[in-house]
Amino acid sequence: MKYCSDCGSAELAATDDGRGNVRRFDCRRCGARHSCNPRLLACCIAEWSGQVLLCRRAGEPGPGLWALPGGYVEACEPVQAAAARGARQQAGAVVDDLALFRVYNLPKCNEVIAVFRGQLRDGRFNAGGEARAATLFPKRDLPWEQLASESSRAALHDYATRRWQATYASPVEDLVWLQPPARLQGPTLRGLR
Repeated sequence: MKYCSDCGSAELAATDDGRGNVRRFDCRRCGARHSCNPRLLACCIAEWSGQVLLCRRAGEPGPGLWALPGGYVEACEPVQAAAARGARQQAGAVVDDLALFRVYNLPKCNEVIAVFRGQLRDGRFNAGGEARAATLFPKRDLPWEQLASESSRAALHDYATRRWQATYASPVEDLVWLQPPARLQGPTLRGLR
């Protein structure tokens, strides 16, 4: 942020979290506080006959690489509707019975990604305007080395390794790999390592 949106001043003081991530800007002239809230994205694991639908990205980030269909959640849009819209726009796919699969926090990118899982209607899809191609991949042939994002990789890994496990896995995970303190006090949360 270069200028205060309230008064136009360039006299902004950044407040960070101690690791270099800006949490907010405070205007020294008018006192306004501007938060740096994370962007919310929604993606979709669309299944058909034991396969997962992936899109080859047409634009940034990662043009030519594979990703789950999805995108940013728009104002006043339900998160699951954004996941369904992403599948339609990128892969011409209709996904039924969407259920929340996992939520990934990416503090480094200031993003939160909600991944939903559902059934590809009639197995039909085609590449949309935002994708070069769309393809169904069986679990054994997932293109691990050609994935566009950390979130697609994490979601597909969790899907491939935990889908058939009987034990419950928490649907929210931070994609931050920190060293744990030498001695933890009190209860700890999975994912905050």
